[in-house]
Amino acid sequence: MGLTIDWATWQNLLQQSPGLLLWRFFITIGWIPIALMFLFANRTLWLFSRKLKWSKNNKFILLAIDLPSNNEQSPKAVENMFAYLAGAHATQNFFEK
Repeated sequence: MGLTIDWATWQNLLQQSPGLLLWRFFITIGWIPIALMFLFANRTLWLFSRKLKWSKNNKFILLAIDLPSNNEQSPKAVENMFAYLAGAHATQNFFEK
């Protein structure tokens, strides 16, 4: 009892013209990378348009903190103040991105 392999399908496939082989490859799985690139480009353009729209409507404010000249504080107090200011902003969520 021997193992038989049918090579007829591969022989028929390799006897076709290269143009027809490329066309069949494109029809079966070749369109997937092109579709993925198209979706990625659309997502990138959409994010760019949303960021542009947000930047046009955004108003920036400059925050100035003036301390009295007679107020002596240690460097640790100033470090704590900057740490509190740094934690005042929130990260962007999925919809803001």
